[in-house]
Formats: sequence, structure tokens, C-alpha cells
Amino acid sequence: MNPLSWQTALESEMRAAQKAWIEQNDGRARACVRRAVGIILSEYNRAHNKEIITGKTALDRLRHVASDSRFPEEIRKAATRLTTNVNQRLTPHFTFHPLNDANILIVFFQNEMARPEF
Repeated sequence: MNPLSWQTALESEMRAAQKAWIEQNDGRARACVRRAVGIILSEYNRAHNKEIITGKTALDRLRHVASDSRFPEEIRKAATRLTTNVNQRLTPHFTFHPLNDANILIVFFQNEMARPEF
């Protein structure tokens, strides 16, 4: 995917998530942010020219990030919150702010890809 297309796709998913959130459609908002984060994780792999974050789906890649100790705790926790099922909404692992958690992950991986040693 060329740089403009992955960024456009990510921004489109985040706009759809924001719209769903405003419309109080939590499930759709969560699905959109998961896809948005999945896009940046795929691009992170592409930029490395290898699959560092494994998984066929965005949810699989989020689960990988959540369990990979190479990533900071804040990043793992944000990924965990986005992968927690809505049926577990009363647990500390559930996010009531999926857009915030997605932004934490997106900014982290964008910053990682912008580092000179990347």
C-alpha cells in the first residue's frame, strides 16, 4: 500500500469511528478503531520488510501487540483494552474510550516509523 493510501484508509476508519461514537454506536466505533490500528500495524510490518507483528486480522495483530513484551506497557494495555470483548465491559481491561486507545497506538507506531534508526 502506498503511503497516501494507508494513511487515507486509516483516517477514513477513524472518521467512521468518530461518527459511530457520536451516534452512540459503540460496537461500530470499536470495529472501526480496530481496523484503523490494524492498518498502522500492517504498515509497521511493511516498513520493516518483515512480519514483526503477526496475525491475519486487525484483531489478531492487536492481540500480538497486547502480549509482546517488546512494546511499552502503556501500548500493551491500550491494545488489550481494544481486544477485550464488550461482554466484559465491567472488567478493568475494557475500554470506554476506544478512540483514545486507538490514538495511543497509532501515534506510538507512527513515531516508531519516523525514528531515524527505523
